[in-house]
Amino acid sequence: MQTDELLRTTLMSVVSHSLDRGMKMPLMVCMMSRNGSVIVVRCVPDREEPVVLAEHSHDDRFVSPIGIMVLDQSGQVLKLGVDDRGRIMPDAG
Repeated sequence: MQTDELLRTTLMSVVSHSLDRGMKMPLMVCMMSRNGSVIVVRCVPDREEPVVLAEHSHDDRFVSPIGIMVLDQSGQVLKLGVDDRGRIMPDAG
């Protein structure tokens, strides 16, 4: 996953997936790549864009697979992964 648009699309899919599973806003989402790239955002219902809390990119890109952790306001945690094709999958670990 190379571009901001791909990350944004993935984030929106992750948020939708999380809400479908009963998670409550605000959501904290951490996306991590095996090359060391990471972004942590806070998604709140009254903002169109997420708030970036922390970010580090290595070579300006995320390398698949990407690990994702979502935390909601109640402390519920969801772990997901994104494969080489951009598909979101439940974390096997």
